Amino acid sequence: VFTINLTLTFLNIGVSRCCYQQVEALLPGLLVLLASHSGSSALETAAKTSQSHQIAHLLLKVIERMVTEERVTSASSLPPSSSSSTLAGDKITASSNREKNENNYMEQARRLCTENREISCAVFDLLLDVLLYQPSSSQNMPPHGLSQSGHLCLLSNPEWATSAMTSSAKRLHEYKVTMLNFIIPTRQWSLFMSEQHGMDGIARTVALLVVATGDAHPNVVERATLALKAHFDVMRERHEDTQAISAL
Repeated sequence: VFTINLTLTFLNIGVSRCCYQQVEALLPGLLVLLASHSGSSALETAAKTSQSHQIAHLLLKVIERMVTEERVTSASSLPPSSSSSTLAGDKITASSNREKNENNYMEQARRLCTENREISCAVFDLLLDVLLYQPSSSQNMPPHGLSQSGHLCLLSNPEWATSAMTSSAKRLHEYKVTMLNFIIPTRQWSLFMSEQHGMDGIARTVALLVVATGDAHPNVVERATLALKAHFDVMRERHEDTQAISAL
């Protein structure tokens, strides 16, 4: 327990000082760590709950850093997605110019989220909590749809518990858009979807986007709505193509 706590403390301090490649290298391990500290086992003791909360916020910090820095530097190394079920039509800044990282950290992360059910469920639950969160005058009452445990997890971070996140609409909606940019598949990247696990991945991705369309901020709603529209357009085209082939 002491070793994990010490490691998490150093990582939280060091992430902001790491370069992009170093932050990217943390992602696969944090995904595994999140899954191993999620669910009912994370609520057994106060120490386990605290560790679970720290891991969740560390993963969110890494995701935010990766997405925002990629949009500024255009230096992301997200690998091409092997999924044929991408939400086509969506583009993240400079997605066509991404270069493949020789260490394949993003590919490792993608495989973990598509092939390991425990990890994909844990990541889905965490991202769902973020998208469901809305500022409230009472920190004791979670927003609609958000569980009490998820609410406590988010508020365990001082940034969420203080005015930095809750009272700044701009900060919160930018944060959610960042998470959506990580969730929405493109021809270069897919968090949940793959050839082998297409339906589960599509269901998780669409569910998160549908939740985001009910957000209070129009920027978040627009981002999610455009991605959903692209997805349904692709599905309709594929259905029409299948019918045309069958008619031959």
